[in-house]
Amino acid sequence: MLPGYYFQEITAERFSLITANYSVPLPAQFHLLMFGSTAWVDYLDGLEQPGNWHSGIGGGLAWTAPSGSWHVLAGFGYGVDAIRNGHRGAQNLGLIVQWDLERGGLHMPDVRKSLRTLNPGTWRGFNHLFGR
Repeated sequence: MLPGYYFQEITAERFSLITANYSVPLPAQFHLLMFGSTAWVDYLDGLEQPGNWHSGIGGGLAWTAPSGSWHVLAGFGYGVDAIRNGHRGAQNLGLIVQWDLERGGLHMPDVRKSLRTLNPGTWRGFNHLFGR
């Protein structure tokens, strides 16, 4: 993940990624987050971009419900080397909402077992249909 870049923006044959995250606890289950990433990219033939290094920085504010069942993160990212309109530098905003089903009071005999059946690796009929 590179802050400030689109999902799957860079097409690479190989890459190396270094990421750093820092979180500062605040009152009322809030956290201030800071993060950065840099990557060296070996592009696929025909999909090259100028330069092999891509970097991004960002920050955000996160909240966790007292029960621990809800997590919300609002963040900003700046892609230092992302190319937009012929120039370097791009911004993005993101919002992530997560609900922990086990802590959220979903009353099922065994939530983990039930959710495990949703794993694509367990779709045996689907895999057989497509010859896997």
